[in-house]
Amino acid sequence: MGTVASTEADAQPRPERRPPPPSRPGGPPPPRRRERRPRSRPGFVWVPGRWIWSRRRGRWVWESGHWVRRRGRR
Repeated sequence: MGTVASTEADAQPRPERRPPPPSRPGGPPPPRRRERRPRSRPGFVWVPGRWIWSRRRGRWVWESGHWVRRRGRR
């Protein structure tokens, strides 16, 4: 009669794997949100908010508006 060797790794349950979130949006983003535009700042430009696709979350995520330094001659 033969014996079967078993290791600890064989006895461990395998974790269930979730399917990866979709890599592409399933449709267009939601309607644009209305943001209050802040007062102007010298040397900066306001970039309005926008919808971006989050691969990690598998859905559209709102990115709020923000200031960026104005490019130009010095």
